[in-house]
Amino acid sequence: MNSQMHASREEGKRIGEERGIKIGEERGIKIGEARGKKTGVIFGAIDMMRDDGKDEDTILKKLMEKYDLSRPDAEKYLRESISDDEVIK
Repeated sequence: MNSQMHASREEGKRIGEERGIKIGEERGIKIGEARGKKTGVIFGAIDMMRDDGKDEDTILKKLMEKYDLSRPDAEKYLRESISDDEVIK
């Protein structure tokens, strides 16, 4: 293989890697945005149910039902959610 073909092949490889990285970053951003939106919706639902006086067990069951969450995942959202009092601090 002559040096010009080798250089061209290496350049093609470099360009392919750069494109792959860019595509991966774009997909990662989209996935992250979707997860962030879902988390925000779930936290909003928790906040509304708490405002309506629902107990934690009822909220947990509703989260599992509405958002098709496992019990551990629903519990995690409950733990990570914050009350209005915590926002004010």
